[in-house]
Amino acid sequence: MKFPGVLYKVNTTFRIFTLITIISLISACRMPFQGSGQDLSTPTHQPARATLEISSTPAKAEIKVNGKDSGRTPNTLHLSPGTYKVTVSLSGYKESQQEVQLGEGDRVSLDIKLIALNGALNINSKPNGASVQVDSKQVGDTPISKLSVTPGKHSITIRKDHYKECKKIVDVSPGQTIDVSCNLAAVKPILLIDVPNKNVVVFVDKHKVGSGDQKLELEVGKHTISAKREGYFEATKDISLSPGDIKKITLSLKPKPGTIAITTSQKGVKVFIDRKFRGFAPITIKNLEPGNHWVRLNKRYYETFRKKYKVAPGSTIKVKATLEQIESAPPPRRPLAVMIENHPDARPQSGLAYADVVLEAPAEFGISRFIAFFITRESPVVGPVRSARKYFVLWAKEFNPIYIHAGGAPGAAGLADQIGLVRTNALWDGRAFYRTQDRVAPHNLYTSTSALRRYEKMVGRSLKGGTWGGLLFKDQSIKQPGRRAEYINIRFNDWYYVEWRWDPKTNTYLRWMQGEPAIERITGEQIRASTVIVRVHQIHRIPGDDKAREDVQVFGSGPAYIFQDGTVQKATWKKTSTKQPTIYLDKDGKQVKVNKGAVWIQAIPQYGSLDWR
Repeated sequence: MKFPGVLYKVNTTFRIFTLITIISLISACRMPFQGSGQDLSTPTHQPARATLEISSTPAKAEIKVNGKDSGRTPNTLHLSPGTYKVTVSLSGYKESQQEVQLGEGDRVSLDIKLIALNGALNINSKPNGASVQVDSKQVGDTPISKLSVTPGKHSITIRKDHYKECKKIVDVSPGQTIDVSCNLAAVKPILLIDVPNKNVVVFVDKHKVGSGDQKLELEVGKHTISAKREGYFEATKDISLSPGDIKKITLSLKPKPGTIAITTSQKGVKVFIDRKFRGFAPITIKNLEPGNHWVRLNKRYYETFRKKYKVAPGSTIKVKATLEQIESAPPPRRPLAVMIENHPDARPQSGLAYADVVLEAPAEFGISRFIAFFITRESPVVGPVRSARKYFVLWAKEFNPIYIHAGGAPGAAGLADQIGLVRTNALWDGRAFYRTQDRVAPHNLYTSTSALRRYEKMVGRSLKGGTWGGLLFKDQSIKQPGRRAEYINIRFNDWYYVEWRWDPKTNTYLRWMQGEPAIERITGEQIRASTVIVRVHQIHRIPGDDKAREDVQVFGSGPAYIFQDGTVQKATWKKTSTKQPTIYLDKDGKQVKVNKGAVWIQAIPQYGSLDWR
C-alpha cells in the first residue's frame, strides 16, 4: 500500500488523473450533503441535484414540500433526486397537492391552476320575510344564511310588500362570507281626508297640516286626525296605518248652535223667533240652529219689528231694537169730544185751555170751529157748544170718544151713527147742558166735563176706552230738530188769522186771534199749546149751501208742519180710512212724536198761508 507523502515514479498520464481525483475529493469535503444524511467526512459518491420550479394562478400561494414551508409561488427549489409531496394553498382557493418524482439533474416545472372556493352571503332584513334576488334570481326570503355564491360582484335585491326596495352590490372574494342587511323603509301609507265643510283646518296628531281636503303620506302606526272650524264642534278620528295603506276618512263637522241676544228701548216687548213666542225683552235665546231666523218684536201701540238674521254656527247675534210708537197708550178714560164755536160773539170760549187736544178747521162764512178733546183734565165750563160737521165727525172717530154736539149740518148725525160714533146731541137731550143769560142763542149753550160724564154714565154708556187719535208723544227732554220757529202766523182766509208766540220759559206757544190774545174765559189767562200742528187740506165751499158751509178733505195726505220746542219740522199728514187715525210722517217715513200737554191742530185751506220765524 502506498501512502501520501511517498514519492512514486509514475508516468505522466497517471499523475494527471491522480491530481484530478484529489481535487474532486477536496471539493466534495467542502460541500454540505443534501438529502442522504451520510457522514460527509467519509468520501462517497454524490448524485446530481434536481430543480423544481413551482408557479400558481393566482400567485403568492403557500408552498409546502413534504409538509415543510417552502416559500410562496412562484418559487424555484433545488432538491435531491427523490419523491416529494408538494402542497400549494391560498386562502379562498381549494388546496392543490401533487407528488413529484425528481431524478438526478432533473428540471421540473409545476404550474398549478388553483380553483377558487365559493363565497357565502348571510342576508337579513328588518322586517324579515322579504324576498331576495341575487343577480335577478329568486333565492328565498330573509333571513338567509350561508348562501353560496361565486366570487365576484353580485347584485342583491330585497323586496317586501309595502316597503321600499333595497338594492346592494357586493364584491365577494373567494371563500369570503359577507353579511348583507337592509333596514327596509316602509312605503308610507297614504291617508285621504275628505272634509265636506268649508274653511276647515285639518290636524294630524295635533299638528296643523292644511285646510280642506287632504292627501297625506304618514308614518306607519296610529294617528289622531282632527278637523276644526270656528263655530263648529271638533271632529276627531283615530286611525291605524300599515305600510302601503291607502285609506280614506271623512270628517264632517257639526255646527254649534247660535245665540240671539235681544234688547229693546221699551220694556214689555214680546219676542218671537220663527213665529214662536220666546219671552220678553231683554232676552237671550240660545241653542238656535245655524241659518236664517226671523225675529219679531211686538208691543201694543208700537210698530212691529220684523227682521231676518243669519245665525252663523257658534255665533251670537246682538239685536238692539227701538220700536217706533204708532199709537199712544190708551187714555185713562174715554175722551169727551165737544164741538165749540168760534163766532166772534162766542169769544172768549170756555174750556179750550183745559182740553188735551183741540182741532180747529173752517166751518162757515169763513169762521172756524173747534172740536175739543177732554181726556186727562176736567173743565168746569165748556162752550159754547155748537153743531156737528161731517169732517169733524170723521176726525172725532179717531179718538173713539163720546161726541158732544148741538145739532149739525146735513148728513153729519147720520154719518156719526153709520161709523159707530157714540154721541150726545144737546138739542135732543139737554139734561147735561144749560144756557147762560149773558149771551144770546146760539152762542150761550154750555156744559161741563163732570156733568157730561155723569150724564153718559146715567144713560149706560161706558166711560172707558178711547185713544189719542194717532198722536205719539215724545220725551220732552229730547228736543225736536229743525229750523227756529218762535213766531207763527196762520191765515185761514183774507180776514181770519191766528198767531202763536213761543215762550222759552215754559216751552209753550201763546195763542193770538186776529191780533188779540186768545183768552180762556174761566181763568182769564192766555191759551197755551205745547205743540202746534198746521195741516193743509183741500177745502171748498159747498155749492148752494145757505150757510156757506165748508167741505174739508179728510182722507189722503197733505203738507204738515210740527211746531214745538221753538222749532218747526216739515212732515206729511196721512189718513187712509175711517178706522185709521191721521198720522204725521217725517221725510224718512217715520211717525213724528209731539210733546205731551195741549196739542192744537190747525186745519187750513190750500189757499191759506203759513209763515214763521
